[in-house]
Amino acid sequence: MPRFKKQENDVPLKRKQRRVIKRLFRYSRSDWPLITVGTILLLGAALCKLLSSVAFKDSWEQFKYNLIMFVIVNFVGGFLGGFRIGVFAICVSRLNIRLRIKLFQSYLRQEIGFFDTHESGKLLSRLNHDTQIMSSTVANNIAQCIGALVKFVGTFIMMIKLSSHLTIACLVGAPLILIVAKISGNAHRRISEKVQDLSADASEIAEEAIQTIRTVRSFGNEDGELKRFADILQQAYKASLIQGALSAAQKWFVEVSMIGLRQKLYYYYYYYEIN
Repeated sequence: MPRFKKQENDVPLKRKQRRVIKRLFRYSRSDWPLITVGTILLLGAALCKLLSSVAFKDSWEQFKYNLIMFVIVNFVGGFLGGFRIGVFAICVSRLNIRLRIKLFQSYLRQEIGFFDTHESGKLLSRLNHDTQIMSSTVANNIAQCIGALVKFVGTFIMMIKLSSHLTIACLVGAPLILIVAKISGNAHRRISEKVQDLSADASEIAEEAIQTIRTVRSFGNEDGELKRFADILQQAYKASLIQGALSAAQKWFVEVSMIGLRQKLYYYYYYYEIN
């Protein structure tokens, strides 16, 4: 029963997250020319990187030609990739400005009671820190999705062309890595939200103590305020340690899985291609 209730509660959360993502893309409509240019540059850079890793590796007689083409492709890919980073950075900055103005406008339209029930430190954290994260989401998601899609399609075509048996053997182990990455990503998101909330609490404590420093000193409560502030930071530190351990475990699992996958590919290559 508790697991069923948790799944029911996760459904509205996922729908809310999808609405937020759609709203972010709607706020980015005015930057669609820059996003289009950045996407084209990203597509070209991803194609160049794919070609440099799989294409120019033929016989020794064509080594000089392959070497020249390798240098050209990597130079063009680096050039396009650099411009892509600059274009998406401009998009992130423009979106961040619009989000902060929109949020600050929403703050100013709230009733006075809203500021009595919400801590100013958290409101400022949402205005400064959260808007930066949200604006970076659009550019990062576009870049990662397009780059991963191009690399996957190109690599898959090359693998099918080289050997269908090795391709099937490689795809067998891919779902397990994807499942682990999904679980780890959800855990990372929850821990990041916790660290973010704790940082906002620490900012609220510091701001409150500084604004009421006369009252704090009149009661001689400097050590108490310092202890509250240090406790919040220690909680954030422990959450960061868990996040670091999770990242290390995920990296270790991926590396071990890749080693096992390579061994399986070597096995299939020996028995199906050589024999």
